Amino acid sequence: AVRERVYVPLERAGELARSLAAPEGEAVCLSTCNRTELYVIGERADAIDQATGPILGRRTGLRRGPPAW
Repeated sequence: AVRERVYVPLERAGELARSLAAPEGEAVCLSTCNRTELYVIGERADAIDQATGPILGRRTGLRRGPPAW
């Protein structure tokens, strides 16, 4: 059930990567039928970490931490 909620269709992957990379980083979103991988880099890892959780939470309805991610 969790995998289905975090699956990112191809037409939405670019949009998600841009929102995760904003404003100063870079991001790649890979999603297949059984896994979703997000690669996000930038100069301030703490800022990326703080921004990533809320973005994914709004998109999936999941909260950070067990059992979600």
